[in-house]
Amino acid sequence: HYLDPINLKDDRLLRTPFLLNRIEYFVDKLHYQYPDTVSMAIDRVLDRMDPSSDMFKYYVVHFTNRAAASKIVGMDAVYVHMVDKYYASGKAHWADPDQLITMVNNANKARPLLIGKTAPDMQMKRRDGSPVNLHDLDAKYTILYFWQFACGSCKKSTPVMKEFYAKWKDRGVEIFSVCTKQGEIDKCWDYVDESEIGDWLHATDRFLRFYKDYDIHSTPTIFVLDENKEIVSKRIGAEQLDGLLEALEKRSR
Repeated sequence: HYLDPINLKDDRLLRTPFLLNRIEYFVDKLHYQYPDTVSMAIDRVLDRMDPSSDMFKYYVVHFTNRAAASKIVGMDAVYVHMVDKYYASGKAHWADPDQLITMVNNANKARPLLIGKTAPDMQMKRRDGSPVNLHDLDAKYTILYFWQFACGSCKKSTPVMKEFYAKWKDRGVEIFSVCTKQGEIDKCWDYVDESEIGDWLHATDRFLRFYKDYDIHSTPTIFVLDENKEIVSKRIGAEQLDGLLEALEKRSR
């Protein structure tokens, strides 16, 4: 009943100094911050508004933009929800057609990579040319690691990843490492040798399908998969892996 005293069909409230804080408190503080719960809370707010009003337009745009800009892992699911329910459905009647196409495309790219989804399989090649598929890897946790040999951030991540793997390799963790600089593949292997990371599983794909399947825009990019190859976390730093797996292990006991 938190929202009961507020008439969200009254557009005059849109320009008051208190409304945004009240609504964000409702969404952010009175609900668990899980994507499904946040999406439900936003829907409860918007359901109280007139779909043809300026207030409805403002808050649809506000929560969509906020989800798109969120740095919280998993909150891209809220963006997908907003696009599906309000833009793709036609409820966002103000949307520019070109903008709408872009938003729907972005949501469709994000959808298969949401936390809880099964990670797309990848048909790759090892250094010796033998085939290897991501889904064939038998591990309690798989760290999917996209990197480049000339990437400064990747070079900083390498020693962290080495330390992490040394700690976790006997606890059911494997690293599925993909060098994204496929045009100079020999340099990928040179870096593997120089950095002494040959005990990870390294693979390449001359068709570069992983760029589309995993929406890779920068390196390093990390996905954490469980034993069923479901995504449990993603796009985190190498230094966060140890704490994340400790938390996952603690939760599973």
